[in-house]
Amino acid sequence: MQFGEAIIGYPLLNIVNTSLRTGKMPSLLKRSIIVPVLKAYNPNKPEDLRSINLMPVVEKVIEITVHEQLSEHLYELAETDAEDDDEDESSKT
Repeated sequence: MQFGEAIIGYPLLNIVNTSLRTGKMPSLLKRSIIVPVLKAYNPNKPEDLRSINLMPVVEKVIEITVHEQLSEHLYELAETDAEDDDEDESSKT
Protein backbone atom coordinates (compact mmCIF):
# COMPACT_ATOMS: atom_id res chain seq x y z
CA MET A 1 0.00 0.00 0.00
CA GLN A 2 2.69 2.51 0.94
CA PHE A 3 4.77 1.62 -2.12
CA GLY A 4 1.90 2.43 -4.48
CA GLU A 5 1.16 5.60 -2.54
CA ALA A 6 4.73 6.82 -3.02
CA ILE A 7 4.60 6.13 -6.76
CA ILE A 8 1.20 7.58 -7.60
CA GLY A 9 0.24 9.57 -4.50
CA TYR A 10 2.42 12.64 -5.02
CA PRO A 11 1.79 13.01 -8.77
CA LEU A 12 -1.94 12.55 -8.17
CA LEU A 13 -1.87 15.11 -5.36
CA ASN A 14 -0.07 17.53 -7.68
CA ILE A 15 -2.68 17.05 -10.43
CA VAL A 16 -5.57 17.56 -7.99
CA ASN A 17 -4.00 20.64 -6.36
CA THR A 18 -3.09 22.22 -9.71
CA SER A 19 -6.59 21.60 -11.01
CA LEU A 20 -8.14 23.17 -7.91
CA ARG A 21 -5.74 26.13 -7.95
CA THR A 22 -6.20 26.93 -11.65
CA GLY A 23 -9.84 25.94 -11.92
CA LYS A 24 -9.02 23.85 -14.98
CA MET A 25 -9.10 20.14 -15.62
CA PRO A 26 -6.25 18.65 -17.69
CA SER A 27 -7.60 17.94 -21.18
CA LEU A 28 -6.60 14.27 -21.04
CA LEU A 29 -8.85 13.84 -18.01
CA LYS A 30 -11.86 15.24 -19.86
CA ARG A 31 -12.02 12.19 -22.08
CA SER A 32 -14.36 9.38 -21.18
CA ILE A 33 -15.57 6.14 -22.65
CA ILE A 34 -19.26 5.83 -23.42
CA VAL A 35 -20.54 2.28 -23.17
CA PRO A 36 -24.00 1.35 -24.47
CA VAL A 37 -26.00 -0.80 -22.07
CA LEU A 38 -29.16 -2.68 -23.01
CA LYS A 39 -32.46 -1.48 -21.55
CA ALA A 40 -34.42 -4.15 -23.40
CA TYR A 41 -33.62 -7.82 -23.97
CA ASN A 42 -33.73 -7.58 -27.77
CA PRO A 43 -32.83 -4.03 -28.79
CA ASN A 44 -34.22 -2.87 -32.12
CA LYS A 45 -33.85 0.90 -31.75
CA PRO A 46 -31.32 3.27 -30.21
CA GLU A 47 -33.92 4.04 -27.53
CA ASP A 48 -33.45 0.46 -26.28
CA LEU A 49 -29.94 1.38 -25.15
CA ARG A 50 -28.72 3.72 -22.46
CA SER A 51 -25.23 5.12 -22.21
CA ILE A 52 -22.85 4.76 -19.30
CA ASN A 53 -20.06 7.33 -19.10
CA LEU A 54 -16.81 5.85 -17.77
CA MET A 55 -14.70 8.77 -16.60
CA PRO A 56 -11.04 8.67 -15.64
CA VAL A 57 -10.38 7.85 -11.99
CA VAL A 58 -8.34 11.04 -11.48
CA GLU A 59 -11.25 13.16 -12.72
CA LYS A 60 -13.53 11.39 -10.24
CA VAL A 61 -11.02 12.02 -7.41
CA ILE A 62 -10.96 15.73 -8.29
CA GLU A 63 -14.76 15.83 -8.49
CA ILE A 64 -15.12 14.20 -5.05
CA THR A 65 -12.46 16.51 -3.56
CA VAL A 66 -14.20 19.61 -4.89
CA HIS A 67 -17.58 18.37 -3.66
CA GLU A 68 -16.28 17.66 -0.16
CA GLN A 69 -14.43 20.98 0.16
CA LEU A 70 -17.31 23.01 -1.25
CA SER A 71 -19.87 21.25 0.95
CA GLU A 72 -17.75 21.84 4.05
CA HIS A 73 -17.25 25.51 3.15
CA LEU A 74 -20.97 26.07 2.50
CA TYR A 75 -21.87 24.34 5.76
CA GLU A 76 -19.46 26.60 7.67
CA LEU A 77 -20.91 29.68 5.94
CA ALA A 78 -24.44 28.61 6.85
CA GLU A 79 -23.43 28.12 10.49
CA THR A 80 -21.73 31.54 10.59
CA ASP A 81 -24.76 33.17 8.97
CA ALA A 82 -27.09 31.52 11.50
CA GLU A 83 -24.88 32.70 14.39
CA ASP A 84 -24.87 36.25 12.97
CA ASP A 85 -28.67 36.17 12.73
CA ASP A 86 -28.90 35.02 16.36
CA GLU A 87 -26.59 37.86 17.45
CA ASP A 88 -28.65 40.40 15.49
CA GLU A 89 -31.86 39.18 17.11
CA SER A 90 -30.39 39.29 20.62
CA SER A 91 -29.06 42.84 20.13
CA LYS A 92 -32.52 44.08 19.11
CA THR A 93 -34.07 43.16 22.46
